[in-house]
Amino acid sequence: MSALPSTETLALPQGPADLPKRVAVELLARMSAEGRASIREKAREDPVWFIDYLGFTFDPRLPGEEATIPFLLYDYQRELIRELVARIDAGRDLLVEKSRDMGVTWVMLAVLTWYWLFRPGFQALLGSRKEDYVDNGQLGSLFGNLAWFVDHLPGWILPPGFSSKKHRRWMKLVNPHNGATILGESSNPNYGRGGRFSVIVLDEAAYWPDIEAVWRSTSQSSPCRILISTPNGRNYFARLRFSGQIDVLSYHWTRHPHKDRAWYEAEKARLVDPAVVAQELDISYDRSIRGLVYPDWEHVPKGHYPYQEGWPLFVAIDFGINDPTAMIWAQRDPRTGTVRLIDCYSNRGYPADFYIPFVTGEIPTDWPYQYDPEEREMIARHGTWGIPIIYGDPAGAQRSQATGSSVLDVWRNHGLSVVTNPRAQKFAERWQATSMLIRNLEVNLPDCASLDEAIAAARFPERPADHRSTNEIRLPVHDWTAHFRSALEYLAVNLPKLTRRTPPRPIRQQMAYDRF
Repeated sequence: MSALPSTETLALPQGPADLPKRVAVELLARMSAEGRASIREKAREDPVWFIDYLGFTFDPRLPGEEATIPFLLYDYQRELIRELVARIDAGRDLLVEKSRDMGVTWVMLAVLTWYWLFRPGFQALLGSRKEDYVDNGQLGSLFGNLAWFVDHLPGWILPPGFSSKKHRRWMKLVNPHNGATILGESSNPNYGRGGRFSVIVLDEAAYWPDIEAVWRSTSQSSPCRILISTPNGRNYFARLRFSGQIDVLSYHWTRHPHKDRAWYEAEKARLVDPAVVAQELDISYDRSIRGLVYPDWEHVPKGHYPYQEGWPLFVAIDFGINDPTAMIWAQRDPRTGTVRLIDCYSNRGYPADFYIPFVTGEIPTDWPYQYDPEEREMIARHGTWGIPIIYGDPAGAQRSQATGSSVLDVWRNHGLSVVTNPRAQKFAERWQATSMLIRNLEVNLPDCASLDEAIAAARFPERPADHRSTNEIRLPVHDWTAHFRSALEYLAVNLPKLTRRTPPRPIRQQMAYDRF
């Protein structure tokens, strides 16, 4: 058996890794403590080198042991690592848009691991839209992949005293040597609120139902928030992407060295649906959405349509506890009958009375809820408008088994009556009334941007290919668009008819001189 080469003949490899270079690093580590120390120091200095030479990734599409792959980085992934580290160190927000299957999330997890190993006191919050996507204990979840990556690093580079059984807990990874910690959390309106983090990561952010509330709640929790996602239409993620107020990186499939036009055409044939191709591969925010609930919405005038003193004021509310509560403020021009949507608000996870100050315009003394600066500004603005007529869901009258009170009871106890209409219980009635309302509507932007995005994207489910009925009224898809859509529908079915759109001609008595 031949002897291992000496440390003098085996230098630490530099530049992009390949398999022979990785073998050389492994040999150097086996030879001596000095060799391992030099590798550790190089890994500490350079996150690209650390991942390229020591990291592994996993591809479940490959059989057996072949699914474990040395993390040999592509050029665009090296660029991404440097960009991520630069933003985290500088404390700057970043949005990463991508085609699917570009390895962006794996790169992000590897970068977090590098900080966890080598940056004392590093604190990260890692999240996705569902709890199982954050940590279900298995590969495929964020923490499952993170733990797998850590487990496949050389044991000698892990923190002294580290035990996966002790320090890898549900939604938590702790470095016992330097105090660095990575925590997990799923989407909710208070995501990250109250914590202090070096970085907050929002994976597949375009699909988070609470993304706008999350963006607000994390503003004081970290100087660096990183959003990673494929597009999902013109929602809040898209608004951030095109706002000009956040750094943006784009990783289109054409940057992947193993994906060419033939691959793209094969994927198009496999995915079939052009909307899915546009979303998953083309990084398109303007994909065609079939089966729109309100296709005429695109013709509604949108722009500067602010509150008008003297016009009647309404607020329509879709109440929710586990689902979001959505609120729309509207006015109607008493001369023309045009309805103007002037403001909107949505949040989730709060009791019914949390939303009362947004209607009354004041926060009572000893009120049990906290509001961020943006919410307080909105409440104060609404305080100058006066109390509106309130429309809501008839289901709000149903009493809670836990409290014995309904949502409408809670509001009534605060002196606010919510008007409901039995017509609102049937979607067909709401849809017809809203379709008519849209013909005489104007929308105030940017204050109603979230509402605009929701109505523009609300859609019906696709019919099965063998479905024969063409005139059946279906129920729309219950997704992030549903709550603003429902609130608009409650406004439409409750608004009274305007009996006179122009002032009557003045009536005067006939005078004697009128005969001449």
